[in-house]
Amino acid sequence: MTDWRAAARSRLGVKPSESAVEEMAQHCEDVYRETIANGASEAEAHRQALRGVWPEPPRQAGYTKWLRDVRYATRSICRTPGFAATAV
Repeated sequence: MTDWRAAARSRLGVKPSESAVEEMAQHCEDVYRETIANGASEAEAHRQALRGVWPEPPRQAGYTKWLRDVRYATRSICRTPGFAATAV
């Protein structure tokens, strides 16, 4: 059995209120039981329970973000070359 209260405490920060911890733990337990009832594995149910409260950040390759930033910078410089020359 998962200790949802410990997971909630670790995610909520330094010193969360007990009522907030209890509410988050109850929500995780409800999602976990519902997911198990729908036929998912225990690992999937655990992941879904935590995901409902704390969504996973989107994953992108590092070079993709870098390339997007370079394209944006190039467009900005082309739009306002006078400002870019003054700033640099």
